[in-house]
Amino acid sequence: MRVSSGPAFGDERILEPPHAFDLDRDALALLKKNDFALIISDLQLPDMDGLRFCRRIKHLQIPFIILTAFGSIEKAVEAIKEGAFDFIAKPVDPDYLLLMIHKAL
Repeated sequence: MRVSSGPAFGDERILEPPHAFDLDRDALALLKKNDFALIISDLQLPDMDGLRFCRRIKHLQIPFIILTAFGSIEKAVEAIKEGAFDFIAKPVDPDYLLLMIHKAL
């Protein structure tokens, strides 16, 4: 994952990391120090899967969208039960993703 900031929707800003970081330690600390309107995560991540990440930050009440090339109905149901706003199969339709982002916000 890499991070840099840039314009997004309205006055919101997107944070794109400039270096790889450990989700368990670095991302969770970053989320506690900053206000985020939305998280979009892949299901398969190096340090933990997207479902575990969603579960770990559920208490922050940030809308969470999971993207995956390895989706199943079971995983989608589990993701929604764990608090994900949506579970989107790749390849992602950009118009659908934008629609879900706007609905989540």
